Amino acid sequence: MRRGKQIPNMKHLELRCFGPPAVLLEGQDPPADVLWRRHLALLVYLALSPGYARTREHLKGVFWPDKLQDRARHSLNEATRRLRAGLGGQRLKTLGETISLNAVELEVDALMVEEKATQTPADAASRTVPSMRPVWAAST
Repeated sequence: MRRGKQIPNMKHLELRCFGPPAVLLEGQDPPADVLWRRHLALLVYLALSPGYARTREHLKGVFWPDKLQDRARHSLNEATRRLRAGLGGQRLKTLGETISLNAVELEVDALMVEEKATQTPADAASRTVPSMRPVWAAST
């Protein structure tokens, strides 16, 4: 399932969280920088975060807890720079101290499973069966 509306030049991004983490950009392998462990982990972490966003402080604490503040900030800036270069400048957004993942053209397997798990049986049936009217009722 794709999230959000289409934006010109926004490439389809698919994140696979089940099994070995994987990324596909328009159905192809992304640039090597995107696949670096921490960069991939940052991407998945943002995709699974509430509102696809976290503060810089939070991200520094999760991904670079052993570094001094200025070194951790540099590492986070470098990671976001490389992800933007590999995925397109619109994919990661920064607003003040918050970094977010743009959900347009984003497909995340874990979110799809979560969505399916939270559907009621009636919701699921309405998406898979176009009409629940019996055949005999169609003639009335």
